Amino acid sequence: MPCPWGGHGWAWSIWMLVAMAVLWLLFLGGIALLIIWAVNRSRPPGGSALDILSRRYAQGEISREEYEQMKRDILSRGG
Repeated sequence: MPCPWGGHGWAWSIWMLVAMAVLWLLFLGGIALLIIWAVNRSRPPGGSALDILSRRYAQGEISREEYEQMKRDILSRGG
């Protein structure tokens, strides 16, 4: 029995499957973006402790001795 809108009924089934797949991909992509956003929010804004320390040393805020001591402290506690 032909489809009332013309064409074949199986063609509508294929389009419905394609539309459902697109909707699922959009849904899962949105969830992935939310997870990425949440992970990025939990990071400190200035970078890791070593990044901040290196930046302070590069800008001349601390001496080499202070830099080396602080670097040892950070690395000894696993950060």
